[in-house]
Amino acid sequence: MKKILYIIFISGYAISQPAFQGLNAWTQSSTIGLAGGGYLLWGQNDFRNAGMLYNSKRKMKFTIVKYPAGINGQSIVGNGTINSHNLGFKINRINYGIFDGRDIENQKTDNYSASDLHLQMGYAKASNSGRVIIGINGGILLSQLEKSNASAITLSPAIIYNSGRTDFGFSLQNYGKVINNYGESKESMPIMLVTSISRQITPLPLILEFDHQYSKHNNISFATISGILMFKNGLIIKGGKSYRMKQMTNISFIRNFISDFGIGLEFDIDDIIIDINTYNYSAGGFIIAMGISVLY
Repeated sequence: MKKILYIIFISGYAISQPAFQGLNAWTQSSTIGLAGGGYLLWGQNDFRNAGMLYNSKRKMKFTIVKYPAGINGQSIVGNGTINSHNLGFKINRINYGIFDGRDIENQKTDNYSASDLHLQMGYAKASNSGRVIIGINGGILLSQLEKSNASAITLSPAIIYNSGRTDFGFSLQNYGKVINNYGESKESMPIMLVTSISRQITPLPLILEFDHQYSKHNNISFATISGILMFKNGLIIKGGKSYRMKQMTNISFIRNFISDFGIGLEFDIDDIIIDINTYNYSAGGFIIAMGISVLY
């Protein structure tokens, strides 16, 4: 499995496709439980839509994500308000593991690793009415493969419109410019367009969201339905189901329903929030994530 995942990862470099796939990797715990959705769910989105920085509780969040084949991710997310300005930062890292080195004669050489590190700052500002919120995340990606390095500047502008119980959001993810390429290869950015609708379902303590994600470089669309159910004791149950548009499978209905499905639990202890999430994807594996948030 690890070898297969590595081939998928490295093939981007060989055919001059977007190589910075770590930009779209899930490195926040709530994203796992929401199956990649939840861009507009307050307290669950980790500011992927930068507009969500507005009026959010101040916190520091630490996440560990375990993928199959020894791949893992980590992230640190924080936010606060300074003179009515809503600010945040994110540090995301994904480690693709250690690989066996081979020379052109297939003789074993030193092992090597591959990883991506994404550093971001975010800002959000609301209109006088508070109904329209604009935000932007900007940062730098540092990517490493064996002894080669590549880097890029990233910008992710976003907007949210609040009509009452329903929120509408749009964000352009991973727009930017490549600074350094891997050798003579020509990398490009994995730009993604995300459209989101979130609504409070009264009288239930339930919020549902629909997200449409369009990957520009390979013309693939994904749809995600996610939601959170909130209880008075501070317990939150979250879940999500993702679909690849225009893709049909011949597997059973039950298997199709439970694949590409995420679920998670969140509970608070005073000013500490703990959440545990898992995601079952169609290839037959599981992603597991745990996050700890500290409110301050």
